[in-house]
Amino acid sequence: MAKYSYEFKLKVVHSYLNGEGSYAYLAKKYNIPAKRNIEEWVHTYKEFGSDGLMRSRQNKNYSFQFKLYVVELYLSSEVSYQELALSQGMNNPFLITRLVNDFRIAVPDALRPKKKVQRIIQKLGFQVTSFTRKSRRYNSYKGNVGKIAPNRIKEKLGWMSPVQYRLNTLTA
Repeated sequence: MAKYSYEFKLKVVHSYLNGEGSYAYLAKKYNIPAKRNIEEWVHTYKEFGSDGLMRSRQNKNYSFQFKLYVVELYLSSEVSYQELALSQGMNNPFLITRLVNDFRIAVPDALRPKKKVQRIIQKLGFQVTSFTRKSRRYNSYKGNVGKIAPNRIKEKLGWMSPVQYRLNTLTA
């Protein structure tokens, strides 16, 4: 489920466009942690209209050529991720961020579908670690660490259990 509903985003955007306050003021008024969210909503609303604020229920699959074009466009120009996403008709600037970072790490092959990259690497005989499923359980057991301290309480009490010892000290 989306963190903010479509109606809430639309209400905040209309508040801003009607001049009720700045991004920071509206963020405080509506308990939004970052004013950047409101800025993105306003830019998206201006570019795509009210449909741009709706959460897409389907993942769009972009072709390798389109991804490469967007990354090269970002690297060759001085536009922000948000501006580039809006100019290319994409509603998610974070996708461009991920594509650019993948491109910088592993050049164009990182923009291809992950399974295809995995098959290519396995055919070449390289070990694939980033695609394997990792164990999600945390195990803090490290075996016997250090020396086990002697039980001084048992030595002090002798044959009595702690409960018996307390009863003897209370009744005496």
